[in-house]
Amino acid sequence: MVLIYLSLIFFLILGEFIHEGIKSNGRHILSGTIESIWLLGIILITCSFATGYLPKFIGYHPEHFIRLFISYLCIRFSIGAYIYNLCAILPLSYLGDTKFYDKSLKWIMEKCKVPFNFIVFIQLCTFIIGMLLILFINRV
Repeated sequence: MVLIYLSLIFFLILGEFIHEGIKSNGRHILSGTIESIWLLGIILITCSFATGYLPKFIGYHPEHFIRLFISYLCIRFSIGAYIYNLCAILPLSYLGDTKFYDKSLKWIMEKCKVPFNFIVFIQLCTFIIGMLLILFINRV
C-alpha cells in the first residue's frame, strides 16, 4: 500500500514538472507527449477512485487523505523546482521571475538574508517529513 501511494504521488509530481521543464526548453512535441500520458494517468486514477476500484485495490482509508495530501505537498515543495530545472537544462539553484513560488523564495532570501543552502536544507527536511508521513501511514 505504501509503495502504491508513493508511486501515485511521484507520478503526479514528476509528470507535471518534467513536461513543463521540457516545454520551456523548446521541445514542444516531446512535452506534449509526456503531458498526454500524464493527463491520461490522472484520468485513469480519477475514474478508478470514482468507481471504487482503486480504493479497494490499495486498501485506501478516508482518514489517510489528509496525511497523503500533506505528504504530497511536502514532496512537491521539496523536489519540484529541481526536476523542472533539470528538464529545462537550468542550474539547480535557478529561481525564476514568473511563478509565485520563485518570487516568494527570492523575497524570503532577500528579507531574511538567508543563503540558498538553508533553503535546500528546509526542502530536504520537508521531503523527509513527506516520506515519513507515507511510510508510517498505518501507524496512527
